[in-house]
Amino acid sequence: MDGKGSDLGCGYLPSSFARMVDLAQLFVCAALSRFRAAEAERKLRDDRSPFDGSRAPEPSPARGLVAADLTAGNGRDTLFLARAVGEGGRVWAFDLQGEAIRRTEARLREAGLLGRVTLVRADHAELARHVREPLHAAMMNLGYLPGGDPTLVTHPPSTLRAVEETLRLLVPGGILTVVAYPGHPGGEEEAEALLAFARRATPHRARVVRSEVLGTKDPAPFLLVWEAV
Repeated sequence: MDGKGSDLGCGYLPSSFARMVDLAQLFVCAALSRFRAAEAERKLRDDRSPFDGSRAPEPSPARGLVAADLTAGNGRDTLFLARAVGEGGRVWAFDLQGEAIRRTEARLREAGLLGRVTLVRADHAELARHVREPLHAAMMNLGYLPGGDPTLVTHPPSTLRAVEETLRLLVPGGILTVVAYPGHPGGEEEAEALLAFARRATPHRARVVRSEVLGTKDPAPFLLVWEAV
C-alpha cells in the first residue's frame, strides 16, 4: 500500500474518486469480490451435497481467480491484482519494456507475492499468444512508463487489439478497465480510437462505462470499464 487508501482484503480502496487509476482498482475490487463470494457459495453447496455413504465426500476444489495487467509499468496495478486474486489466484503481467518488468518484479518480490504473477515481456497486443485461460479481470493504464522515456507510448492499433483479445477471454461479469490519457502526444488519437471502438464494437458482449472528473483542465484522463455479459 502507498498510504492513500484502505486495504479491504481484495485490494485497494481509493481515498479519492478523482484519480482514475484508483477508481479502476475499485471497479476491479468489486468484481473480484463478487466472484469470490459466488465461489464460496458454490463450494459450500457442493460440499453439502448428498452422497451414497460408500465413501466420505471429498472437499470441492477451489477455483482460483485469474487477472491480467496488460501495462505493468511500475507494478502498482500488478501488485494490487496479486493481492486481489488471493491465494490460489494467478496474475499475468505484460510490458514491452524491460525496465518496467524489472520494477514490477522488485515490487512483487518486496511484497512476497511474486509467486502469484507470471511476468511477460511483450506488447499488450500479444495477450492471446500467452494466455489461454478465462480472465476474471484485466487492467490497462495507457500512455508511457512513469519515470521512463515519454516518447515510448502505447498506440491505437495495439491497444485496440489488446482490448479485443481481453474481451474474448473475460468470463461473464468479468471486468476490463482502461485509463486513457489524451494529454500526451498521440494520446488524444488513442483515446478517440478507444471511444469509437467502445461505441461500435462491444455493446453486444459487454456493458461500457466512462468515468471522468468534470471541470478539470482539458484534456483530462478518463476511465473506460467493460463488464462482460
